[in-house]
Amino acid sequence: MRQSSEFNHYNQAVSLYLKRDMKKLNQFLSKSLLTHSERTLIKARLLNLEGKTDEAKELLLPHKPTNKFLQAQKENVLSSIYDKLSSYQSAAVCNQKAINLYHELSDNEGLFVSYLNLCINYSRLSLEELFEYNWQKAHDYIKTIENQNSLIRAKVSYLSKVGRFKDALEIIQKITRGSSEYNNKTAFLNLEADILFRLEYYNEALEIYSSLVKNNKTLTRFRIHYEYQVTSAIKTNNKLKAIAEDFPKQSEYFYLWNSLIYLQDGDPEIAHQSWLELVKANPDKYLPEFRYKDIGDYHCHFSQFYQYLKSKNSDISLNPFKKGSNTYKFVNILKYSQTPLRKEVIIEQLWDVPYSPEFDARFYKVVERVKKNSNINVIMRNSTYHIQEKASKYL
Repeated sequence: MRQSSEFNHYNQAVSLYLKRDMKKLNQFLSKSLLTHSERTLIKARLLNLEGKTDEAKELLLPHKPTNKFLQAQKENVLSSIYDKLSSYQSAAVCNQKAINLYHELSDNEGLFVSYLNLCINYSRLSLEELFEYNWQKAHDYIKTIENQNSLIRAKVSYLSKVGRFKDALEIIQKITRGSSEYNNKTAFLNLEADILFRLEYYNEALEIYSSLVKNNKTLTRFRIHYEYQVTSAIKTNNKLKAIAEDFPKQSEYFYLWNSLIYLQDGDPEIAHQSWLELVKANPDKYLPEFRYKDIGDYHCHFSQFYQYLKSKNSDISLNPFKKGSNTYKFVNILKYSQTPLRKEVIIEQLWDVPYSPEFDARFYKVVERVKKNSNINVIMRNSTYHIQEKASKYL
């Protein structure tokens, strides 16, 4: 039975991939030193890195390596693909299969990586006991400082999920600010920025994100772009930018960003449809009505931007118009909406009809009557409407 150390050429290719040294990796691949199975695994890694997760999955699923080490490697790569697709349960199954194979091979390095990935899967699934069990199993296979740092990062991520932000920040900054000699800096700095954001230290978070967003050679670049744009929008009080065309359409961060865009554009029903895709994919983390299972996630990027949008709709103490009138309905629609709404959405609710431009003139007349005959300001910004009470002139 061949051990991992016997796959010198394959291990060399993986090392170049992990270092993101694509020039040397391409030169190495051109020498035809890898077997068909080894080349397939490297190609799947590269497709996943490029965001072509479906292609990577389709390439790997029918592939059947004959060697146990390469079988375990296949499960590791598949787990990374499923993780990127937010299919954390499937990722966990792959990591468990890899663990079983590495046990047969007595491959301690493979066991550490797979137990580490498995504990991260269970953290994302909010399964505390399984997280703690597999974290401790990974701890049993620590051999290097880098192993230890990776395990610390997993623990920090979990502390953040359960709302212990200051504890998490103190631990991770001992690494990010205590030494420049650690690998996988992007992942550590991304986690630090996320915790700073949750603590509402926006300046410090944005400084880190501004640096990270320049790097296009990381598996977490799509998460980084999403978090950077949300942080920037909140910090500058500007509109959240549109999603880039190359963003993976079935990823967790696509659905989060997409939901916020629809909320921002005044279409909460479509926003909730996008959110329900997250609930379907990961019901252990996401709940209907833009809610989360873990307390720490109520401070995440989505939640804070959602609260920022909701804050635009100030409470109206009393609807001053005659019950049943269009002005009364208009005020109530925006009073009880948690976020600003588009004109088209308001028209559909106000007259109970599908939107048609024929209603635009009637809509604008209602808006003018509300402004003229009450102490309510109707504010239109970024093509959405919200209402606020006018400040008293005697204050």
